[in-house]
Amino acid sequence: MSVFLSRCRSLLLTSLLSFTLPWLVIGIGIVSSLFISYIPEFAAVGQEGVRQFLWFLEVFGKGSPLQGLLLMSLAFSFVCVLFDVFAATRIFYSEQ
Repeated sequence: MSVFLSRCRSLLLTSLLSFTLPWLVIGIGIVSSLFISYIPEFAAVGQEGVRQFLWFLEVFGKGSPLQGLLLMSLAFSFVCVLFDVFAATRIFYSEQ
């Protein structure tokens, strides 16, 4: 039973961390573009960067950047959980 709980804990941590990773990456990109837009010489570049990030998220979210970010996070989390399960079963079968 201990192995089962350990695997469940690992899957939960994997899903939570991989769900938050797209939020952090996109958030850092948008915030850095916003900071760049406060520099007078680079204001247009920063504003265009924010616009491109939001457009990219709108493409995946059917017009809503938040839905796009949620969809990307769920997909990334699902793939990481599948990889974690694959790695665990590969280790399990190599020990036998």
